[in-house]
Amino acid sequence: MYTKEDFLEAVKEEALKNELTAALYHAGDPRFLQMQGAIAQMLAMYSQQLEVAMQEPFLKSRDATVLADAALKGLIFTAKPAIVQIKAINNGNTPVRIEAGRYLFDASGRMYRIDSPVTLPASTQNNGEGEIMATQLQFVKHSHTMSESYPFYAIEVEEPKDGSYISTIQVKVNGEVFDPCFKFNGVDAGEKVFHIESDEYKRLYVKFGETSVVGFQPSINDVITIECGQCFGDIQPELGSTFSFQYIQANEENEINLEMKALKRAGKNPIDIATLRNLCNYPSTYDDNAVFLGEFDKLLRKNFNHLAFLAVWNEQIEEKIRGADINNVNTLFYSFALPDNSVESKESIKRQISQVIAEADDSYKTKFVEPITEKIHITVNAIIARAYDVLQVKAQIIDLLLQEYGKNAFSTKQGKVVVKNKEVFSLIEQAIPALADKRSDLNVSISNGVNSAPEVFRYLDKESITINLTSNGYESSVWGGGYNTVE
Repeated sequence: MYTKEDFLEAVKEEALKNELTAALYHAGDPRFLQMQGAIAQMLAMYSQQLEVAMQEPFLKSRDATVLADAALKGLIFTAKPAIVQIKAINNGNTPVRIEAGRYLFDASGRMYRIDSPVTLPASTQNNGEGEIMATQLQFVKHSHTMSESYPFYAIEVEEPKDGSYISTIQVKVNGEVFDPCFKFNGVDAGEKVFHIESDEYKRLYVKFGETSVVGFQPSINDVITIECGQCFGDIQPELGSTFSFQYIQANEENEINLEMKALKRAGKNPIDIATLRNLCNYPSTYDDNAVFLGEFDKLLRKNFNHLAFLAVWNEQIEEKIRGADINNVNTLFYSFALPDNSVESKESIKRQISQVIAEADDSYKTKFVEPITEKIHITVNAIIARAYDVLQVKAQIIDLLLQEYGKNAFSTKQGKVVVKNKEVFSLIEQAIPALADKRSDLNVSISNGVNSAPEVFRYLDKESITINLTSNGYESSVWGGGYNTVE
């Protein structure tokens, strides 16, 4: 990569070849040097872009590259809805039946769909109490009439306009329900299925096949109905907050009080950029199909990216650490830690992980291993200019390190993280202005721990960070200037 100085050196060599330009150059004429300096700066910036572009296929430093790669590998930007348990109290004198499929509103105006019917007893029996299970999901239909027909016809799915995310998609062609498939794997010619794919702008498309080759191709004037289930992903309704019916269907329902009792399953937002960048490191053949599944690590991270820590390993790695055991044969081991704000239980996550692995390959047994917490210890010794506030700079360094290597940081999710001195140096110098100053100095000492077990969850916290800051003045070459060092 060429810098501005490289181009200016070339300008100097060319300028000295001519008497007139040499005179202008030696005189420092701005009419000559300003224009040449601007051109050199522009070329240096362009050279930097070319350098980044050459490495981009391997580094994937740009978000646009990550999104495009994720789209090619079939990673879909959808959310999962939360499931809540609602306490219902019937204050009336007659039992009330509430059917499945009805909608409720929470205190924030979010819509929930009742999963199963329930009959609330009269107030004279069990105080009229009952429980309702509901999913934070609402369905919106869009219709599309085929004005043309060609193989692998794709329809863009309309994005929600209320800030929610798409969770599920159901497709009907002329009223007939089509089944979802993934990349048309194992699909016969004429089979009525559809495939969901995305692009680098996170837009979703419903794609059909070609009747004579694979899947089904709709004809002109066919009416395609796309029903989208929309949710708000990761939500945290307050315990005891009120719910209400979307519509009152009987007078007895006016006597029912609804309130939040428990969050049975937390919702999940679409995959974030940091997780996508990690998933894009895996080959594209590692999808959810057990035939091609070579990385259960990717499978679990794709489905449980909200966990603070997650590790999965096989019997070979297990027996290197704890020795051979016949019970380890054909077993996948996993360990995880919940984030600080989690309302889900460990048992719930265990069941979900076992289910995901079984759906991919039911020949494996699964075993949970309790994570081992290990703190990373960092000592930062720094000298900063007197113009900066020591306490403020110290707080900035602590916040920066916790954001990058703390318990809920992305870099610590895979466990056994090794924090390197050069990474911390670069991170602090780029983010903390006081330590980017040329009068400052920085020294970092890191203790990463020695435990090599796969279930080690290693991270930083406030107690494991030591900051020693010295406020230093500077000596000026100007007469009467300069400050003494202040400890």
